Amino acid sequence: MKKVLLFMVCALMGFALSAQVKENFSDYTVGGKIAQQAQAMGRDYWTTWSNAPGSAEDGVVGEMSGNKVGSFSWDNDQVLLLGGKTTGAWNFSMKLWIPTGKCGFFNILGKFAGGSSIWALQVYFGVKGEAPNTLTPGVGTMHIDGANSVGFTFTHDAWTDAKVFIDLDNDYAEIFINGTMIKSWVYTKGTFGEGCPRVIDAMDIFPPISTNSDFYVDDIVFAAAPTVLYETSFDDKPNGSYVAQSYPDWWTTWENKPGTIQDALISNEQAKSTPNSAKCTYVAGDTGTDLIFKTGEPTTGVYSIDFEMYIPNGVPAYFNILNHFVPSNPSACQWAVGVYFNILTDPNFPGPGTYVRNNKINTNFTAPSNAWFPVSITVDLDNDEASITINGNHLLTWQYSIDENGDPAPRKLAAVDFFPPQTTSVFYFDDFVYTMQGGETFPIMNVIPTEISEEGTALVTVPILVTNEGTSMGDYFSWIVFDGAPSTGTNQFTLTYSGDTPGGGVGYQNQCTVEAAAKYTLDMYCDKVGTYIKKVSYYMYQSSADNKLTARVYGVGNYNNPGEILAEVTINNPVIGDWNVITLPDPGILLDGQDIWVAFEMIQPTGGYLISYDDGLAIENSNWVRSNGGGWGQMFTVGNPPQSVGRVMIKAFALGEGGVMPGCWLSLTGGDTHGTVPAGGSKTYNAVLDPATLEEGVHTATIFVSTSDEDNPLFEIPVTFAVGTSINTDMKEIIVDGELATLETGTKHYTIKFTYHNEDPKEQVFIEAIPVSPGATVTGDTGEQPVEEGTNNFNFKVTAQDGVHFADYTLAVIIEVIIEAVSEIDNTVQLYPNPVIDYLYLKSDFPVEQVTVYDLTGRVVKQVKQPG
Repeated sequence: MKKVLLFMVCALMGFALSAQVKENFSDYTVGGKIAQQAQAMGRDYWTTWSNAPGSAEDGVVGEMSGNKVGSFSWDNDQVLLLGGKTTGAWNFSMKLWIPTGKCGFFNILGKFAGGSSIWALQVYFGVKGEAPNTLTPGVGTMHIDGANSVGFTFTHDAWTDAKVFIDLDNDYAEIFINGTMIKSWVYTKGTFGEGCPRVIDAMDIFPPISTNSDFYVDDIVFAAAPTVLYETSFDDKPNGSYVAQSYPDWWTTWENKPGTIQDALISNEQAKSTPNSAKCTYVAGDTGTDLIFKTGEPTTGVYSIDFEMYIPNGVPAYFNILNHFVPSNPSACQWAVGVYFNILTDPNFPGPGTYVRNNKINTNFTAPSNAWFPVSITVDLDNDEASITINGNHLLTWQYSIDENGDPAPRKLAAVDFFPPQTTSVFYFDDFVYTMQGGETFPIMNVIPTEISEEGTALVTVPILVTNEGTSMGDYFSWIVFDGAPSTGTNQFTLTYSGDTPGGGVGYQNQCTVEAAAKYTLDMYCDKVGTYIKKVSYYMYQSSADNKLTARVYGVGNYNNPGEILAEVTINNPVIGDWNVITLPDPGILLDGQDIWVAFEMIQPTGGYLISYDDGLAIENSNWVRSNGGGWGQMFTVGNPPQSVGRVMIKAFALGEGGVMPGCWLSLTGGDTHGTVPAGGSKTYNAVLDPATLEEGVHTATIFVSTSDEDNPLFEIPVTFAVGTSINTDMKEIIVDGELATLETGTKHYTIKFTYHNEDPKEQVFIEAIPVSPGATVTGDTGEQPVEEGTNNFNFKVTAQDGVHFADYTLAVIIEVIIEAVSEIDNTVQLYPNPVIDYLYLKSDFPVEQVTVYDLTGRVVKQVKQPG
């Protein structure tokens, strides 16, 4: 029973976050029909029993106390389609308001097929059934579990909560009214005993009797039910055992030493559920317990961590959630939030008292002493949001990817840490439950346009749209790679953020492997594209533990992490107090537009200061650091104001002729070129094509967009920019429908139109050339061209020129007669409304694999790949 109750409590917390259907009617028009409005908004989950939106079966949108609701009376028969679910565990919930003297009804259908439908559950409010129409004020009846009638009570003129839990995998279901479980049953027994498919097909709202059926519904939610991934009350192990040693799959310690002083004891001194709990204790000369719960490090989904806690009066206690966890390496870890109880004044802590800390802010609260109290944390990785509630009081909601110290952090649930913070610390926790809310979540990313092709001598701006139609937040990162022959010149260029004089050194308390890096982005070297990094240099502030220095050059990865290693060189006995110049293997590293990370790795002795920096203001990308192979982060604040120190002393030397392979003509600006896209959202930035630095000719590059969508991890956008010339297309094709077809070449110098005439007794193609630019001419196969009967492919040649430039075209005219094509589409596809203002809706009687929207120039402005 305890597990079931926890299951349902967690379900209520995460319902709205993982909903398959969520309806509160807030954006509907009062007085309008429900299914009719819903389908006009693309919400095809609403219909009626006879599939007749807008008819008498369709309920209307009403209003109560300023809130919009669904309003139902006799003749309504509203159906909510639930997707025909056949596996998994699911929750359905809604609120019903039954006025005094009135009644209401809803059901769950295992099969929705009109008169052949099969009912899994029927629930009547204030009436025994459809006949003999006997009202039962305040009393409801369920037909459930093979024709068994189950009674319950409710209150008129108040909202009644109805919730149904259905586990299809185990053929089990439960129904709750106002939080009380009324009945559990075998789902496939159905309502009348004839059996029910193991399917959740639909929900039906129906006024059961003609004279007294008026009621309202609101806050409808249908969602995948939470899954309890792990739970323990420590009661299955003997007193005196160790937690991590007893449950190694889910628990460890900070230094990965189960069964030692770092491990928590299983104790019967205190217990929420008898006889045992986990006991955390400070040990003199050592920190004592440092217990880690291993979450599995998910990066998508919604998770809840719930447990009971007991703290003796005034005793310090502490636990935290980590974004990133590397055992035995605190310098590589990132803490999402810290929860501090009864902390005594100590310079090692962010203040005395009891508080939750995130983003450098302490949120104070009070907690019981010498008593058990609940703790609940929800982490929504899909929407980058987390919240914490202690003893029933909500304390904090925060952006999860901002850590305790206010720094950007991975959107990852890495671990939970229980730690006695000060010498008098001893505390207990019990009934630990780790839950995943809803089912699997994932981003579905797309990038528009799929290519960019422009001509002319003016600056061009092309919007790039990154969309996410999945069920979780998606990450993306953009960069450019230019085409062209690399430079062979001998000029040397220096890439660096720092000056030549050190301002000091930075180090870690314990010995560790340290790596410092500078990231050089395209805006740092766009006039040097095509050159090669031949040498790199690092100012060594102190000696490394092994007296070695390793230089690495990484390629593009994402914003916070480099990609693959492009070059690596290790030298012995580096010079201390001066620059160490290291030559890379030939041919060096090509600067082609992507981000280049130049890094240096050293082994720092205990208390050493190996990361040298200058006295200049901190600059973005000038101070990346990591330790022991952990996550990368920027060491100094680069915000407003920046720290006065913080540029790591790194240089890169490139060789070649700058500008030979031009790179400043294409840039990504005007928005977020990297970041996250919420589920159902989009981000926009611009590709800017600037001809100012370009010679006449055709210039090409590729824009890359990497994403966290496993099915679409990398998008490529080819970019072509013809400056002072036209883009020569060897073949143009037109398909005509028997009457008329028009084609424009896309060039700014001329327009060519083709008209096909089917005139008995002869057929012909009429090629009409219309020069646009002054002095432009088009010669070749223009005018009327005969079409030989019985063939459907004709090649015609035209040459277009404007006195300076010219282009030859071979035109393949494909004649394909499509009979009644327009009327066929009209009968099967609906597009509305017309005119369209913001949303265009498409409804089709046949499966649609892809929808593409073009503007009048032929450029793709929207593409949706959503089969169905």
